[in-house]
Amino acid sequence: MTRAALYCRISRDRDGEALGVERQATDTRSLALRRGWTVIEPPYVDNDVSASSGRRRPAYSRLVADIEAGKVGAVVVYRLDRLHRRPIELETFMPLCEKHGVALASVTGDVDLATDGGRLYARIMGAVAASEADATATRQRRKAQETAENGGHHGGPRPYGFEADGLTVSPHEADVIRDATRRILAGQSLRSVTLALNRAGECGVSGKPFQAARLARILLGPRVIGLRAHNGATYPAQWPALISETDQIELRAILRDPARSMPGRPARHLLAGLVRCGHCGAPMKWKGATRRNRASYACMAPPRGCGRILIRADKAEASVIERVIERNFSGRRRVADVLGSPASTEPALPDLAAERGRLDALADAYARGDVTLEQLTRATAAIRERIADTEERIATAAYARAAAAASESLRQRWTELTEDERRTALASLVKSITVQPAAKRPGRPTFDPSRIAIEWPDFDGEE
Repeated sequence: MTRAALYCRISRDRDGEALGVERQATDTRSLALRRGWTVIEPPYVDNDVSASSGRRRPAYSRLVADIEAGKVGAVVVYRLDRLHRRPIELETFMPLCEKHGVALASVTGDVDLATDGGRLYARIMGAVAASEADATATRQRRKAQETAENGGHHGGPRPYGFEADGLTVSPHEADVIRDATRRILAGQSLRSVTLALNRAGECGVSGKPFQAARLARILLGPRVIGLRAHNGATYPAQWPALISETDQIELRAILRDPARSMPGRPARHLLAGLVRCGHCGAPMKWKGATRRNRASYACMAPPRGCGRILIRADKAEASVIERVIERNFSGRRRVADVLGSPASTEPALPDLAAERGRLDALADAYARGDVTLEQLTRATAAIRERIADTEERIATAAYARAAAAASESLRQRWTELTEDERRTALASLVKSITVQPAAKRPGRPTFDPSRIAIEWPDFDGEE
């Protein structure tokens, strides 16, 4: 007796209820039983998968494998486009059925793939289905573009900081985003903020603890500043901003600063990533204490270093800290005076908004035919360059605030700072630290602070 496989598919099932698939299964099962075929249970079901998307269809792949294995004598579908909407798949499927003697039945009309007419009919129906799929895709793209231009929510999983509708703010999660922003702008590292959130029991939309990369994507995404992104463009959103655009530009400047990115494990010691060997220039690594020796910073052995330079860690750290404090508090112009006040970024905001408004107006003018493509390209490049300059001004001010805050609070509350905050303060006030070889002296070796050479940032040409 012929064993019939029921193949069912629905391309969109947002609620996961599979009602369309159940209807297809009922009708195809009835048809198979009327033919006197034995139905293979359960049906082969691909739910919420389009036949024209190019995505893998697991149930369809199993069906093909079972046909090749001789387990299927007939395939029953509701309509032919449930099986294929891409002609190339149809052209592969027809020879497969012919080779294994598999019949193809449809609730809306049978197709005899053993005849020229049947194959022609299948190809015509396949071409019609492909055309319908193209038209559907075009409509969906236009709808998505329209939704984006109107600032609407694109659907999908719930975005962090908002309720399920994507428009209503989640008060608690919005406060988490604002608090994380404030901490990073105040000098804390992304990693320390992530760990603090997890210790406080906070979690992402999935219910899992935060990862630093995921938190960064949230903070740097267009959604949190009230923008809707689509195909590389942004539009004013229907939902409110959770943080200011200025804060996000500063966050981006801080989090994407290459100087903050260190491969491997995160730094756990004060001078890690800052101190280098004065003999070969390689980074010096922390070397833990032993029974005979205290903890130190040491140049690694060849080939990663020369292995010749070593300095006691606690005394080196204390020496660097004191010199940093003395430099910034011994009558010199303070870092805050040199770099400018935090309010210096505010005049840049209207410039940024105006330039983006010009971009939008230029796009509208091109759509009306008022400007040529050449004029559009040239003007767009000029505007984008001015936008980049403005964002750079805001980003530079972010470093000014970080350095100013670090220097102002350094002496008063150094012992209260976390390790991450101390490293951030040093990174903003020190360009590099080099440890020179120790001078050969008779007697027991003693700590020599003159071996430590500090290169200072050039704040407005100050030496």
